[in-house]
Amino acid sequence: MAREPVQHVGFGTAAKAPPEEELRKAGRAVLKARKGRIKRTGGKGAGGHGGRPGAAGSSSSSSGVQQVPLDEYDWRETERSMEELLDPALGREVRYWRSRPAGISCDDLAAEVVRLHAKSLVYVRTVLIRNNRWYFLNPVGFSVPADAARANPGAVPGSRWPLLEATRRCSHYCHYQMSSLWLGVKQLMDAARASNGSTAAVGPYSLPDMLFVLNVADNSPSDQHYGRLARAPILSLLKKWDEPWWQPAARNSSAGAGSATAGAAGSLGRLPGGQLLQRMPLPSRVRERVAALDQLRGSGGSSDTLAAGSVALPLLETPADGRADASAVWEDEVARSSSDPLRELVRGFVARMPAPPAAAVAEAQAAAAAGETAAAAPQQRRKPTDTDLEYDLLLPVMHYNAQSLSFVPWANKTDKAFFSGSAFREKYRTTHAPLSVRPHVGALAARHPADLDVRLRGLGQKTTVGWAARMPPVPITEHATYRWLLAMDGVSAFSRMGLLMGLDSVLLKSRSPYIEYYSRLQVPGVHYLEFWTDPTDPDDLLRVLAAARVTAREDPAGLRAAVQANQALAARYNARLPRQIYARAALLAYRELIPDMDECVDDLLRHMRRTGHEI
Repeated sequence: MAREPVQHVGFGTAAKAPPEEELRKAGRAVLKARKGRIKRTGGKGAGGHGGRPGAAGSSSSSSGVQQVPLDEYDWRETERSMEELLDPALGREVRYWRSRPAGISCDDLAAEVVRLHAKSLVYVRTVLIRNNRWYFLNPVGFSVPADAARANPGAVPGSRWPLLEATRRCSHYCHYQMSSLWLGVKQLMDAARASNGSTAAVGPYSLPDMLFVLNVADNSPSDQHYGRLARAPILSLLKKWDEPWWQPAARNSSAGAGSATAGAAGSLGRLPGGQLLQRMPLPSRVRERVAALDQLRGSGGSSDTLAAGSVALPLLETPADGRADASAVWEDEVARSSSDPLRELVRGFVARMPAPPAAAVAEAQAAAAAGETAAAAPQQRRKPTDTDLEYDLLLPVMHYNAQSLSFVPWANKTDKAFFSGSAFREKYRTTHAPLSVRPHVGALAARHPADLDVRLRGLGQKTTVGWAARMPPVPITEHATYRWLLAMDGVSAFSRMGLLMGLDSVLLKSRSPYIEYYSRLQVPGVHYLEFWTDPTDPDDLLRVLAAARVTAREDPAGLRAAVQANQALAARYNARLPRQIYARAALLAYRELIPDMDECVDDLLRHMRRTGHEI
């Protein structure tokens, strides 16, 4: 098929997401440590995680994939969209921390710093934000072997804090996910400051002074669940969460959060009562580009390509659910009254969470005054168990960002379930042990080639039977040429889920205990179909795929609704700029949870000055 001509569409002063190349240059030392996971000759595009797409209406290759780039957004509109993300992403956790009678004190935060600052030098760091600058606080002796750095991790006598020294950059021990997050937030702040004075200016944009423990571990071994029984919130990229958020306590599905009613199961694209799942509105800049692509279908430019109709187009209907009115209220009451409406939005979100009863607060304060802290002393802290929930606040994985919405006519898609990735095995305990989902599904595909196309890459020079150690990864946009896409956990969570959501294919996801910040906007069985759910039937993927094919024939409207809902979520929250803005919102929410943070930061600075490590 001949390549379609690129259609260029102007979008005025829309905010552009900082370029990926800038991130790669800034973090090159960290990224090199990935040992070939990113190929320098092709960047992310060659690495299978999507390159920079063309303009609306362009084809990515001879496969006929039509793309709508996710690289331009209205900044204020993106901030406003956080209103519908905050509760699914952070609500359960903020409610928990707000409900504690004793609140979160500086002693609580210091206890977590003492406990974790030298726990894992690669994955866990104490971070100080001071005057908008990030400082990574490392154990004194960090530059020498790890054993020396951990030799005396406790608090200094007469102080809350351990011995710490500050660096302005994440050191070479730093995991690439931590470096990507830090650089992503830094780019957001730099871009905001650069926009001042232009028609796209967003006004003062900063982060207040704060101190936090940042965890980018995959949380697969049992000793990595640092947030269990924590005295203060940990900031993490993912975590285990066993509570079924789609049960009655969750938000209303028709508002886009995807909760079900009475715990009943829905079906693909349909809620338990049979109503079609309603997607969230597309961001205006993305909507314009989708409209441009839709026009190409009727202009003759791509009518042959899209003659069979893409399963996800058009995405232009406006849901009649009142969200436009809510946005107008936000614009009037927040944006016009503040130079930093996102901060006001987050402040109001935290303040609305229920506080503990006055009597409980008074009792906790009396106990504290008597020298008995409401939280258990470190030596009394019991060992966490798998039943303890993790109340970490979730930050976004900045290394994987949705870069486009991709479309292929349903009739042109290959009727197989597809996966391309490394042959990782879960490191967390599963009911399927000793089986691991990726190797097992790879073996299943060898027996059912008409149904499954699974391309697993070995993890070293030696290959496992049927796996190629050097098999080239398939770019994410090319995944759209398949009707069914597999999302399977590796070592822990499947980090590319947010990328697959931007494709107009149906997602088949292995059941996982892990969530990311956007996960509670989706309902298993409605937004995607689950397999790997029955330990007595490890081949249940074949049954799920057969049921999905029946749905495609008998309920195409439901299938279309599921795909559209996922693509709208990808456009609103999984592209680079929305992830950056959400990261700032999450940091602001954390700051609001600790009333005496300013005093805590000042105390830490005094401690570092006394110990000879002044910032």
